[in-house]
Amino acid sequence: PNKLATPAHAQHISLENIDAECRAAAAWAKQQLDNNLNSNIAIIAPQLSTVRNLLADLLDDTFTPASARPALFECARPYNFSLGTPLIGQPMIQAALNLLRLFSSYRIPQADFSKVLLSPFWSNYQQEADARAQLDARMREKAAAQLSLDSFIVFAKQQFENGLNIA
Repeated sequence: PNKLATPAHAQHISLENIDAECRAAAAWAKQQLDNNLNSNIAIIAPQLSTVRNLLADLLDDTFTPASARPALFECARPYNFSLGTPLIGQPMIQAALNLLRLFSSYRIPQADFSKVLLSPFWSNYQQEADARAQLDARMREKAAAQLSLDSFIVFAKQQFENGLNIA
């Protein structure tokens, strides 16, 4: 017989808000695993995309509190989600779209240039981070609120000629 065909126990509860429901689900999952380490547990969220980050944070706090440490951020988790995050929500994809946006408009807000300058996903970010931050600060201080890509390149070259060092 298939053990997964019929759950041993199903329960439906309603709480005051999504945060409380996610906290209760994480606590319930911990209790189930404490009672039986071989348990397979499912938490069903009708709109998982809206609570995924909150639920992941709570499950991390419950099952892998050490994952809050930067060195252990990538540690294996004892849970998984059947629905991945949308590609558009991935930071590297956002960085690529921000970069492409610079080529798709004539007048570009400074904020769009800032997103690209401060992104770690292109060029040699670790060595260029300070210079990029300085260029971003100078742009916000001295440049127009909206720039064309060509005028930004001219502005950046002027800043480098005036002592801003990328290396």
